[in-house]
Amino acid sequence: MAGVQSTEAIAGRPQKPMLAFNCLDDRLSVMISWPHYLGRDEARVEWRVGDGPVTATQFEVVGGEAAMLYGRGAEQFMAQARVADRVVVRVTGYRTQAEAVFLIPGAAERIDRAREVCA
Repeated sequence: MAGVQSTEAIAGRPQKPMLAFNCLDDRLSVMISWPHYLGRDEARVEWRVGDGPVTATQFEVVGGEAAMLYGRGAEQFMAQARVADRVVVRVTGYRTQAEAVFLIPGAAERIDRAREVCA
């Protein structure tokens, strides 16, 4: 797993969110560990890579505090993140909405490692 913690903790929580690029069950995935309860099924996630446009989609919620994106959506996220060193993520879960900033030095290398594992 190639992951990075956010620059700041979410208000009211000591833990920092984490963004990770993985290979799970032979599929590329993006995982966001979140310190707030996100619900049981899906969470809306918006992200901006560098100064690019905002992209939004539904992530699957796993274990109440992790948002997962697989397949084509994960590929899109990774392609955008690969060329920047900063990703801003806004997660809307069960009765919560918060934003986190992830600085990803060497994003291309982190993402390439996840891709290699899936090859």
